Amino acid sequence: MSKINKYPVGGFTLIELLVVVLIIGILAAIALPQYQLAVDKAEFANFQQLVKSIKTAFDSYYLINNEYPSSFDTIDVNFASSYEYTNYWDTESCVIFKNSYCCIGKAVQGNQAENIICGKNNYSFAYTMYEGRNFCVAANGNSRAKHLCENLDGRIFYSANNLISPFGHHTNGGQRYSYYRIK
Repeated sequence: MSKINKYPVGGFTLIELLVVVLIIGILAAIALPQYQLAVDKAEFANFQQLVKSIKTAFDSYYLINNEYPSSFDTIDVNFASSYEYTNYWDTESCVIFKNSYCCIGKAVQGNQAENIICGKNNYSFAYTMYEGRNFCVAANGNSRAKHLCENLDGRIFYSANNLISPFGHHTNGGQRYSYYRIK
């Protein structure tokens, strides 16, 4: 006499389903940080390109006028994406985009003469070129920004209390910013 199979052929047990869900969870946990890093690197590369374009216009202005420009209005830069508005304050001139910004530092007795910075509007990370040196800037306490700067082979060069932003020097809630020198 033959036995009758209680379970349909091709069914999955609860344990098998839990193992599959666990494997998918582990793969997602591995893939998500790598995806975030790739997104941050792409945004950082965009900041680098913007800063290089601004620097070229900056240098052209200096060659013609023998002084550094004090605003974006005085240099020949055409931003590919439209910016929302331009902001001026005592020591900086900034252009604000939807999710990012770029500022140029006005020369203050020779200081900040060649300071160009582009960063995220949440002030988590930025790229800055200062006196011919390139920096990835990460907000302390932001592990994602720190991971980005370290992944760019950056080494901590110095730490600062603030970061140039469109609305003054941003203090990151009292935390410091790490400046990673990159090539």
